Formats: sequence, structure tokens, C-alpha cells
Amino acid sequence: MIKKDIKLKNGLNHVFICPVCNKKNCRAKLNSEKIPVIVEFTCQTCGKYKIKQTMLKGADMVPIIRKWVSEHWKGKEHLLSGYIRLINDTSTRKVELLSPDDIKKILENPLIPKDDAIERKIEYLLSALKRISGHFGKPIQSPDPKNDISLAFAQDTAEFAAILNVLKEQNLIETKASFSNEYWVMGDIIVTYEGWTYNPREEESNQGFIATWFDPEMTESIDAIEKAIINCGYTAMCIRDKDYPETIADKALGELRKSKFVIVNLTNLRPAVLHEAGFAEALGLPIIYVCNMSNKKYQTKVKKEAFYNKRYKIIFYSSAKELQKYLEDVISARVT
Repeated sequence: MIKKDIKLKNGLNHVFICPVCNKKNCRAKLNSEKIPVIVEFTCQTCGKYKIKQTMLKGADMVPIIRKWVSEHWKGKEHLLSGYIRLINDTSTRKVELLSPDDIKKILENPLIPKDDAIERKIEYLLSALKRISGHFGKPIQSPDPKNDISLAFAQDTAEFAAILNVLKEQNLIETKASFSNEYWVMGDIIVTYEGWTYNPREEESNQGFIATWFDPEMTESIDAIEKAIINCGYTAMCIRDKDYPETIADKALGELRKSKFVIVNLTNLRPAVLHEAGFAEALGLPIIYVCNMSNKKYQTKVKKEAFYNKRYKIIFYSSAKELQKYLEDVISARVT
């Protein structure tokens, strides 16, 4: 049963009408293990996002969030939905809608295409189909018109169908499926060679690569770097918690080639991180070096022994919040 206003119980999933996209496919879960208490939403269209319970004023959470969305996103709810879906699919973090200001700030994020920017919507959908496929030649099920229009930031099923048909007409995908606002015939899709190599903005990469040590103690720092990159209007590429058909090393070097800039975290001076930094240097990419100053031993080692320190400024941070703020300032100033 779909409920709009209910009393949440800790750890239990409750079915909601999604306060963002307004579709009947959302679940909410109370997580009281964190302070402040967090309500985590999972929508089949938008993906996952979370809200502090203190912002929800009791049981009337959906009307309140819906009011926020309407105030700042009226007529553009599909763009907010697409943004949340994009972050879910390309990052390990959940979008946080903690206040009306957070929703308003997202509207200004350069990742969100304007409604008349059809070429960008085509690129977003093609990139999503390639992510779902995983590798060249692998067929995938055609997108669901009810739940997948967010992949293209589409306003409705009609626009989503039109974008898919452009992909077919340009031979970027092969499929026997049919797409229109009146009927939708599901079927397998294969991204073609032209689709896999399609990159009309090859000289305008929008990706920031994160070279870092993948230890649990680095989680907060990695999250902060991802947030900084995304908040500056770029997509974050961090190879963690993901499976790839190629080796991790090959995947990393391939993604470095496609990146616009690189954030290198020198904490604990991991050999793989130094290798990626050297590769990025050879490619001529802008590199921003950071290091956690909480470990005095490695702070001294980096300062005295790291060859980077002779040519580049290394910024030492003491908290994830400080790191995020610094990177947002530096990325905005240095990456153009």
C-alpha cells in the first residue's frame, strides 16, 4: 500500500510516493544509528538519496520535501531526478537533500543539462547504456519508460523515446525494440562500435580522476573529494567497490586518459597512487596533490622525501570537511 504520511520505524522499509519524481516506486528507511537520524529514500527512477530527520517535522515528510522541490524546481523535477540518478550511477555516495538551500544549489550544478540541450541528453543516455552494458558487444535490456527516463534527464516518455530513436538513427545502438509515446516494445539493445567510440566533446572531458589509497580509513577523504568534484560541475571517477572486465591497473590508466584533471592523495605514499600520478603527469593533466596531516610520520616523510614536493604544492588537510572546501576552491580556480 502506498502511503504519503506515516510514522517511520527504525530499520523498516516503507513504501512512498517519491517526493522528487512523484512516482509510486519509492521506499524510505529510518537509520537511527547515525546522529542526526537519517531517512534514506530509494526510488526506482531517481535512485538513492537521504534527508536528516530533523528537517522532516514528524510524519509529514513527503509534503514538506515536495514543497521544497516545487518552490525551486517547479517544472524541472525531472532534472533533479536525473541528477540524483547520475550521482548514484557514477559515484559511491548518496545525494543529500538536507534543506531547501541544498535543493536550490543543485539547480546551479553544471552537470544538469538545460531542457533544450538535446545533445547533452543524448550523451547522458548513451553513457548510461554503456555503463549498464559494461563492455563492447554485450546486449542489455532496453530501458524501462516508467523508471529509466531519468537516465536522459528526459521530461517525459515522449522525449525519452525521441532520444532513444536518435541513438538508433545515428547507429549508436542496435535494437529491434520500438520506442514512442503511444507504445513501447521492449527488446535487447547493443551499443555499437560507433556508440562506444562516440565522443563529440572529446576535447572537453568532464571527468575528475581520484588517485588514492583504498583503505577503510580513507573513506571520508574519498567521499569529500568526490563531493568537491561533483559540486564543481564535474563527474568523479574513483575505482573502488567496482568490478571491471579488465585489470584495475588497466582500467585506471584508461580512465586517466579520459580525465580532465586528477586529485592525488599522497597519504601513506602508496606505490599505485604514485604510479597513477606519474602517468597523469606524462599526459599533461592538471594535478592537485593533497595529504592527510593527522599522521605525523607520513606528513614528515611526504615533505622530506616525496619528489613531487620539489615542484608542486602539497596541501595538508586535517578533516574531510576542510579537504572538500579546499578542493572546491582550487578546482574552481585551476580547472577550466
